[in-house]
This record gives sequence, C-alpha cells and structure tokens, in this order.
Amino acid sequence: LYRAPRPAQLSRVRLAARQSLMNRDLAPLRRHLADLFETRTKQLKDQSTPYQDKRFEGTTSKLKPGGQQLQQARIIIASSHNDSAAGPKSLLYWLREMSGMESGSPAAAQALWQSVLTEAEPVAGVMPTLDEALVAEYTARLIDGVLKQATRATQRERKQGGQA
Repeated sequence: LYRAPRPAQLSRVRLAARQSLMNRDLAPLRRHLADLFETRTKQLKDQSTPYQDKRFEGTTSKLKPGGQQLQQARIIIASSHNDSAAGPKSLLYWLREMSGMESGSPAAAQALWQSVLTEAEPVAGVMPTLDEALVAEYTARLIDGVLKQATRATQRERKQGGQA
C-alpha cells in the first residue's frame, strides 16, 4: 500500500470489516463505504427535481475527505492465478470491488476464494465448499489484515520520520 490514508481512516474501515466478520455479512462494510460519499442535492424554487452541481460531472455525489484519502491510496494486487489483475489499484476501488459494491455481488471475492479452494486438499475426504457467509467471513478477514499491516507500516514510517 502506498500513499496510505491516515491511520484513523484505516481504523474506521477495519471496524466495519470486523463488524462484517461478526455478522458474516458484508453489509456493514458496504454501508461504511457508501457513507464515504456526500450526497449533494439542492431543490430549485420552481422545480421539484434535484439540482445537479456541474462540478461533480453530472452526478449528485462526491467523496468526503476520508473517501478521498482511500481513493488516493494505492494497493498493489499480486496474483499468481490471474496476472491481468496485478498492478496498483485505488484502495477505495479495491474495497468496493471486494465488498461487492462494484458488481452488485462480491464476485471478485468469490473468484479469489474459489481459486484458493481449487488448490485445497480434502480434509477427512471432504472438499470445502463456499457459501455467502464463508466468502463474507474470509473477505472481511482479508480486508482487516491488509489494513492492519498498512496501519502498522504507516505508524512505523511516522515514528522513524519523527526520530530523524
């Protein structure tokens, strides 16, 4: 992760990921990510339709400062299964993709865990299967772990920067 957001922003996303983990559902994470957008509507006096501000390119939403930090941060995805997925991505886009906000379902997470399962060995003669709750649990654990590492790295950099 480079151009990492402030640790407070990472902690907020981690909290939402842990709530998703406890619920075995990605809805708390999706809610948090949706809350990073500020809805801008202004009623015109003589019209009942919302005003769309031209600064937001025809949309009525823009990112709040915390969302901007996540948008500017880059995560490098290295995959041995799909080389086309490798390369830096916006952290916000990756979080939205993994939580299913980009496609309507956690297809990216499902594909990731399905590729892991294809390499899995049977346990007691039984092959593991994926269901939505398991995908949500593992996805929440992955997001929490990635952001935990990023938080620690950011704190180390700031500590070293303060000592120099």
